[in-house]
Order: sequence, then structure tokens, then C-alpha cells
Amino acid sequence: MPTGVCDEVIAKAASSPVAEVRDVFERFLPEQQRRPRLGAVIDPAEILALGGDVEAGRKIFFEAEGVRCRNCHQVRGAGVALGPDLSEIGKQNTPGQLLEAMLDPSRKIDPKYLAYVVETESGRIYTGLLVEKNADAIVLKDEKNELVRIPAAKSS
Repeated sequence: MPTGVCDEVIAKAASSPVAEVRDVFERFLPEQQRRPRLGAVIDPAEILALGGDVEAGRKIFFEAEGVRCRNCHQVRGAGVALGPDLSEIGKQNTPGQLLEAMLDPSRKIDPKYLAYVVETESGRIYTGLLVEKNADAIVLKDEKNELVRIPAAKSS
């Protein structure tokens, strides 16, 4: 393929609105044109020294491909009320605590938001938040925010 055509394909792909396409072609761009990445070694102080951008954060939370915050969390009524509501999270945590929670979200989980896995005698597996457990049934709230009732005699 002629060099000019390659350069044109790389430039077009690198400016694609689809993140996965951009990511595949980014390695062909000169270093100075690549997006800055956290890399394997993350310096929290360096990240915390950066300025914030509310609109960019909103877009990442609600619109970015591959980011699933909105699938479990709400902010001011938008998103899914499966995990904790994050509307006032900045008043409850320091910037360092918020960064730690984003970099390692499973490090500290409130017990009411622990995911449970239930396997039935037939081998069917259900995962979700425990809503209720009694002698008759186990009720989970699944990733679709729907209640799943599993008769106790069928779970193990």
C-alpha cells in the first residue's frame, strides 16, 4: 500500500468517533499525537494535580464506550440505582479517596452492595445483590436492576 494511503487510513481511523477503532490505530501515530495514558505505574499525586473538567467527567460516566459506571450508579437521578448513588460522593470523600475508588473499585465495598452468586440444582447461575433470603426463596437484584426470585429448594 502506498505511504500516502497508509497515512490517510491511519489519520481517518485515529479520528474515528468509535473509541475501539481509535485505540487500534493509535499505535501507528507519532508519540506526540497519542493520547496520554496512565500506563502500568500510576502516580496518584500526578493525577490529583491535574485540573478537573466536569463536562468531560459527565461524558465519561454516561457516554464513554467501555466505561460502565452508569450501569450501576446514579448521579442526580440519571443512571441505574443498583449501586450507591454518587450524587454527593464528593462531600463524603477526599479527592484521594475518590481516585482510589475509581482505580480499584472493588477494594472497599459496602456489604449491602456485595454481589452474590446462586447456583441452582440444575446448574443455572444467578448473580446480583441480595434483596431477601428466607426459607422459601432467595431474591436477587440483577444487573438489569430486575428482581430475580429463586425458590430456596432449587438453590445450593
